[in-house]
Amino acid sequence: MGRPTVRPGWLFHHAVCGARLDRASYCAGCGRTVALEEVEARPGPGLRDDRHEDQVSLALRTPHRMLHPIS
Repeated sequence: MGRPTVRPGWLFHHAVCGARLDRASYCAGCGRTVALEEVEARPGPGLRDDRHEDQVSLALRTPHRMLHPIS
């Protein structure tokens, strides 16, 4: 019996170049660990279907920069 497939709820990318970051916020595209201000969170394939319709829940369904206000 194999291990279950992990489907991440969130994917983290370097906002400057678009490369996906690893768990340590390392960007292979730029060859460095990036600051939180340069991280963009994107909904991943494992994100649960959120039926909430409030402003924050709706905003989090789209890519957004970390530490930036949700508008």
